[in-house]
Amino acid sequence: MRENLALPNFKKSVSLFLPFIIWTALTSFWSFKPVYTLERSIYLAVLIISLFVIVWKTKNSYIKLLDIFYLAGFIIIAASLVSLLFNVPADSWSGGNVKGFMGFSSHQNTLASIFVFILPAFNYKLFSEYKSLKETRSDLNSFSGILKKLISAKIIFLLILNLGGLVLLIITFSRASIFSYFIFLSILIFGLYGIRTYLLTCLTFIFLIAITYQFPGINNYYKYLIFKGDATIGASRYALIDASIKASHSGGIIGLGYGISD
Repeated sequence: MRENLALPNFKKSVSLFLPFIIWTALTSFWSFKPVYTLERSIYLAVLIISLFVIVWKTKNSYIKLLDIFYLAGFIIIAASLVSLLFNVPADSWSGGNVKGFMGFSSHQNTLASIFVFILPAFNYKLFSEYKSLKETRSDLNSFSGILKKLISAKIIFLLILNLGGLVLLIITFSRASIFSYFIFLSILIFGLYGIRTYLLTCLTFIFLIAITYQFPGINNYYKYLIFKGDATIGASRYALIDASIKASHSGGIIGLGYGISD
C-alpha cells in the first residue's frame, strides 16, 4: 500500500461535500421535525469535517492513517467481545431490530458497518505480516514451517483480532454488511493470489457451506441469515421501499427534510 498517495486540493475536496451539508441544514425550515433534521445535519457536518481533519493531519505527520484504524478497531472489537461474553448492556441482543447482536452500538447494522471498515485494515495487517515473514523465511512454504511461525505472539494476536471481528460481524446478521465484506475479501484474494486461488477458495467455501448445512442447528443459522425470520429474503425491505416511494411523492422537489421519512 502506498503511504504517499497524492490528495486533491483541500478546498476542492471540501467543495464536493459542502453543498450537500448546507442543503441538509436548510431542509430544517420545512422539515416535519426541524430540530431532528438540524441535529442530523450537524452530525453529518461533524462527521465529514472530522474525516477531513484526520486525513490531512495524518498525511503530513508521523501518524499513519492505518494506525488510527488499528487503535479504533482494537477498542471496538475488545468492547464488543466483552459485551458478548458478559451480556452487557442487557439489550445487546434485544435492542435495535432484535435480529442479531449489536453490543454497545445503537443498532445491529451500525455495528456491522463499523466492522466493514475496520476488518480490511486488520486483514491488511495480517497479510502484510505473513508476506514479510514469507520473504525472510523459506520454511514458510511448508506446513510445518507455517505452523511453527504462527505460534508467535504477534501472529496469534492478529489472528484473534481478525477472527474475532469476523465472528462479531456474522452474528450481527446484517446481510448487506456481511455481503459487502465478502466482496472485499474476494477482490483481495483475487488481487493477491490470482484467479486460480480465487476460484479454489470459492469452491472450498461453497463445499464447506454445503457440508455444514447438513447439520441441524447450523442449517437453521443459514436460513435465519438469509431470511431473518421473514417469509422472503426482501420482506423486511419492502416496507422501507414503499415508504421511500411514498415520501418522494409527498416531498416533491424539496423533500420532507433531511433524515425524515413518510
